[in-house]
Amino acid sequence: MASAAIATLGVALLVWGVRHRAGEPRGPALPPRAAAPTAPHVSYADFVGAEPCAECHRTEYAAWASSTHGRAGGPPARGRVIAPFDGRPIRFKDATVTPSVAGNGDYVFTVEQPGRPAQVFRVVAVVGGGHLAGGGTQGFFSAFPDGTLRFLPFDYSRQQRVWFCNTGGRTNRGWIPITPEMAFADCGDWPPSRVLGSHERFQNCEQCHGSQILLVYDMGARRYDTRYTTLAINCESCHGPGRRHVEAARSGELERASDAGMVALATLSKDQSLAVCFQCHSLKQEIRPGYLPGEPFADYFALRLPLLRGSPLFADG
Repeated sequence: MASAAIATLGVALLVWGVRHRAGEPRGPALPPRAAAPTAPHVSYADFVGAEPCAECHRTEYAAWASSTHGRAGGPPARGRVIAPFDGRPIRFKDATVTPSVAGNGDYVFTVEQPGRPAQVFRVVAVVGGGHLAGGGTQGFFSAFPDGTLRFLPFDYSRQQRVWFCNTGGRTNRGWIPITPEMAFADCGDWPPSRVLGSHERFQNCEQCHGSQILLVYDMGARRYDTRYTTLAINCESCHGPGRRHVEAARSGELERASDAGMVALATLSKDQSLAVCFQCHSLKQEIRPGYLPGEPFADYFALRLPLLRGSPLFADG
């Protein structure tokens, strides 16, 4: 079920930035980009989101918006949340978790354990929409005081219509349905420690659950800064930053310019094209943030080290 859940959410995401300065609102600069010598530095401000693309590429935008990438996640809302937040409790042996919609419209999990005050976790981010046949799932994130968004250990399977959790590191029975016989501590993600974004301090959901995710520690504020363009998988996740391209198109300079402002995917080699997908659809570990289409994949991801972690693949590979 773990592999199925990952596959459901397996989408192209990027981390942008290697340095952070307190007070820099639009994000840090990246190293020089070999694939686009006319744009030697890329910053967080160079990503404009999918909406500007619709001004010229209406057909492509409409196809994307209705795709599983375009519907991969976002803020909790009716029509996006497929899990039943209807007040029916999820029962453990020693805890009760109640998913519900609060009076103000917030989606919340209320965690009750004997001898402890009730804890309420407000859902601020939804990943997955149950799109994958046979394994479509949905997970939820809550905002924590340190500035991180943390994964809550209550996944929902659309096909099986059950809540389940990951027991890795505890009972090691994999991703299994939650039952009244389970101890709350059997869930390996309790207390919440997996964060949205890549950081060496935390277990994390890496970069396959949104677009242009940036997680940095702000020394001045003494807290983490979590940013992302969207929890869907947008155009720039595969095509790279679009600001220069959009500015050229809006100014009328695009047809006369020799540089389109972004790398055309059609010009990439076979290996480079595959790498655009492999940034999420492969077994890997990030060793350097900031991968952009056309750049050497092995400069940013280790492909062999993750193989040492047990048996991550199915029998057919």
